[in-house]
Amino acid sequence: MIVIDTLLWKGLRFVLNGVTTAVDAERDDEAAIKEGLLEARMRTEIGEIDEAEYAQIEAELLGRLREIRRARGDEVEHATLEIAGAEVSIVEGEGDR
Repeated sequence: MIVIDTLLWKGLRFVLNGVTTAVDAERDDEAAIKEGLLEARMRTEIGEIDEAEYAQIEAELLGRLREIRRARGDEVEHATLEIAGAEVSIVEGEGDR
């Protein structure tokens, strides 16, 4: 019985370590953060969220981006981060007419 408990515990620990590693990698993914910034800007442009909500999302995401870069050893104290623009196209579907 102790052997089975030990195997179950080691298996559970292995799975949880894998989940933790995946979450950390996604959290520290600059591309995902930049995508989030573009998504927030597009949502603002189409009126889904207002400028205040966008500013809050932007501040959070840019803060995370600065933390990632600082942890990596990049100099970010005097860096300015901004979104230059986004290309959006709207395609009408069958149910949209």
